[in-house]
Amino acid sequence: MKFRDNLNMLSEKDAKNQITNAVFTIVLLFLCVALLWTKYVWLLCVEVDGPSMNDTLKTGDLLLADRVGKVNRGDVIVFEHDGKMYIKRLIALGGDTIKVKNNRVYLKKKGESEFLLLEEDYAKGLTRWNAFDHRAYKEEYTVSEGYFFALGDNRGNSHDCRDFGEVSFACYVGRVPQHIIDIKDSYWKRFFKYL
Repeated sequence: MKFRDNLNMLSEKDAKNQITNAVFTIVLLFLCVALLWTKYVWLLCVEVDGPSMNDTLKTGDLLLADRVGKVNRGDVIVFEHDGKMYIKRLIALGGDTIKVKNNRVYLKKKGESEFLLLEEDYAKGLTRWNAFDHRAYKEEYTVSEGYFFALGDNRGNSHDCRDFGEVSFACYVGRVPQHIIDIKDSYWKRFFKYL
């Protein structure tokens, strides 16, 4: 009798250990999948390099780009052009028309009939058409379907769509809802600043 009781107790312990191991394995597997999905599908970490987004962003800022979220005009976005990553502000989408008048940007959204002045409290410097086929812009430019037009916030010192033209959404990487900066430079003042 004693032997059977011991055997039953061992079987119950083994069953509990197997259940515990199975739960642990499932949780560990879930965490690994979540980490891989976050790293390779959802978020991308990029570092700001250059003055084109000053004073919104500074060289050395680390950004988390959301690769699956919806993008809107006015968002800070990350995209690739000619093998290089760019961080700029999305100004216009396909079908939108933009114009620059008196160094200010006006936008006529697709399907609308009037231009509205963009309230760009983030913009620094004067907005002018740059070297990229200035004649094509004249006063107005309509963005092609499937493309977007983005500008740096530091308008006087930004290599952006004014230089290389509109960009295909196939080159879009993600939008930046917030950023992180190295704490030794900012003492947490810019940590998770909303853009």
